[in-house]
Amino acid sequence: MDADPGGGGRYVVNPRSDRLQVSSHDEYMAVHKTLLADAEANGPDRRYDVVIWDPGGGFLGFANEYTRKQLGVEEITGFDHNKVAANMRNMWLELLRAGYWLLMTDHLRKKLISKTGEKEEIVTEALLPASVLKYLEQDCHHIFTLGLEWIPVTVVDPKSGKEKMDKKLLYHVSTRPGRRTSLANPKTRVWLPEEFPEWPQSGDSSELWDAYDAIFQKSITAMATHNDKKKG
Repeated sequence: MDADPGGGGRYVVNPRSDRLQVSSHDEYMAVHKTLLADAEANGPDRRYDVVIWDPGGGFLGFANEYTRKQLGVEEITGFDHNKVAANMRNMWLELLRAGYWLLMTDHLRKKLISKTGEKEEIVTEALLPASVLKYLEQDCHHIFTLGLEWIPVTVVDPKSGKEKMDKKLLYHVSTRPGRRTSLANPKTRVWLPEEFPEWPQSGDSSELWDAYDAIFQKSITAMATHNDKKKG
């Protein structure tokens, strides 16, 4: 589900995904209810396994819209920000409880800080506020930081056979200052020491999601095996 008003999110996730543009809380909830009904009626045979929110900040806007209607106010202030975060959390928990996996993307905020009299650019945190990140740390399995960059490439036009300029989206998995990897397990509050060697650290963005899918399936199998052992 693409909540980017400009539709730019289509470049971020697997292009083979079914993509639906949503621009309001009501539009989102119509899809949300359809997903829940499908899961309840069909269980593991439901149409989709994974729901992608792109970007998370857009869905925070939907939670904000819903909260304002609940409270009958034109703008959210003070402690009501926590109610917005709680409403957003309820949206993703309903999907998780129905058996869906949720993949959420968001942007990082950059700012300039002064250090020893010089300007230094640093990446701080995601645009999602601390109230939302607190819940994500409780509920999600992994967080990773990803850099995306368009580069010009020369390709051959299949119709004319002539060369033309195009662009390719490359990615790199970013490391955070003082951390060995950008992959985290928030449930244990520790950054994972491994680099996930089966996951390429850089390359064509389309390859990233194939690699992510392989790790995703491996994780599901590992967790199912772990749960079976606990039951035994």
